[in-house]
Amino acid sequence: MAQTPNSAAEVSEERAASKQVGVLKALLPYFSPYKVWVVLALAALTITASVSLILPVAARRVIDGFSVGDVSLLNQYFWARLRWLRSSLWARACAIMW
Repeated sequence: MAQTPNSAAEVSEERAASKQVGVLKALLPYFSPYKVWVVLALAALTITASVSLILPVAARRVIDGFSVGDVSLLNQYFWARLRWLRSSLWARACAIMW
């Protein structure tokens, strides 16, 4: 069972202590053998976050293109999606073979 602080001062003191990111430096020796994997994971997180922010904007542009009657934008997104799918399948196959 978790301990509950007795006063507001203890709560604010615990909160201040939990905001210190420098404590995480103690974990660096454990990550050092996996430097490449850590960098790849951070890159993957950055790419995933970027895609999740861009995807709704792209969908809006495609939907707005229907009202104008311009399907060329839809074709561009379709081909881009196919290229992305092909490259991701290729990368997965390479990772499995490696």
